[in-house]
Amino acid sequence: MNRKTTKAKSTTKQATESTGQQAAPEPTTGSGQEQAANHQPKPPKATPNKQSDVPVDDPFEKVVLSGKGKKLSPKTQNHVFFEVAINKGDDRLYLRLSRNEGGGLHSKRWLLVDDVIVVLDQQKPKVPFKSVALRDLYGGGSANNAGFLAAALRSKDLGLIQASDKSPFLHVLNPDYEAAKAKLLALSGK
Repeated sequence: MNRKTTKAKSTTKQATESTGQQAAPEPTTGSGQEQAANHQPKPPKATPNKQSDVPVDDPFEKVVLSGKGKKLSPKTQNHVFFEVAINKGDDRLYLRLSRNEGGGLHSKRWLLVDDVIVVLDQQKPKVPFKSVALRDLYGGGSANNAGFLAAALRSKDLGLIQASDKSPFLHVLNPDYEAAKAKLLALSGK
């Protein structure tokens, strides 16, 4: 054995004793037989935990409406997808952003529809407002949340707001806001 091979084995032994884990040997320049003798097999790859077979009790299992709204930017044709569901714990309507096309992080947290309506009811008809008006519904998180929610609220399925004539990033209440709101709230079956 040459000096480099002896040094590599010594270093590997020291690393094993100090950490309890076997370190990879340093590369050697010896013969092919010496290199084969120093080669350590790779540890098996970790496998992800399997999900339990126990059913998860989902209070939002009754989805009453699924839809999509075009993202606000005129440069894209991508959509934001949403769901409206009845929470079986309190029999109230909730809304969430379920996914989006083209990227962008967002919260999938369920929002109480009544809270969304309170924010929209505070807006004056025909007066443009920014997506920021919806930000407090999430209590922080991704900057995309408010804009993506606005896209969902603009969708044909919900139709609560629409783009302002002044900017594609500003919103106004739909002229049929009260009818759209009543249609949404009627999904609760009450």
